[in-house]
Amino acid sequence: MARFKNPADTKFYQAARSLFRQMGLSHAQLQQATDWAMEQRPGLSPQDLAAGFQAFASRNGWSESDMMAATQVHGSISQHGPDRFIEAPSPQYDARVIAAAEQMMKSDPDSYWADHEGCEAYEEALSRCQERADDLEARTVVHKESLPRTSDQDRRIEIERAMREDGGRAYWSDPQMQSEYRDILAMHTTPAGTMEPGSVGHDSNARPSGGSEASQGFTVQGF
Repeated sequence: MARFKNPADTKFYQAARSLFRQMGLSHAQLQQATDWAMEQRPGLSPQDLAAGFQAFASRNGWSESDMMAATQVHGSISQHGPDRFIEAPSPQYDARVIAAAEQMMKSDPDSYWADHEGCEAYEEALSRCQERADDLEARTVVHKESLPRTSDQDRRIEIERAMREDGGRAYWSDPQMQSEYRDILAMHTTPAGTMEPGSVGHDSNARPSGGSEASQGFTVQGF
């Protein structure tokens, strides 16, 4: 899969793989046809491509029916687009593919690497899992940012984040934010004068003297 330089080529390949399988063509034939296609110079007419593919198929011992099936695959994808023919595996399917591939890597690595179609399936399953994870993370961030602030604790977290980022420039250059932070701390100070559990126990007016010291007393959980 790493051979392709753009997503459009990857999609075309995935659609062709699905249709090759349906037509009874082998994965090895798909690889041969793909290698041939990548060697063709841009701008060839459909007639030149058809003649070139016919010569290629003959050289590689393809039957007439295999050549016609592959030509039909190319025509169908070109006419309807690849999305119609790309299979959309479920997360459960991807989990099974990954588990089986990783088990084979441990028990019989030679067989794993000899199975080019299986290697492709494993690589693509991993890629889809990562895409799902990235999408979930993005949607979670959007959801959290859309929620209304419901407590001083949320605002305190925002201000403490500003203290950590970029050496605390945003915090130290904003007297209003410093005052707001002191007010929040005062509201959550116990009568004995100690901070509530989980509070940041430092003087909000004492500016750190160095980069390493600026991070002392802060946590990075959730970042």
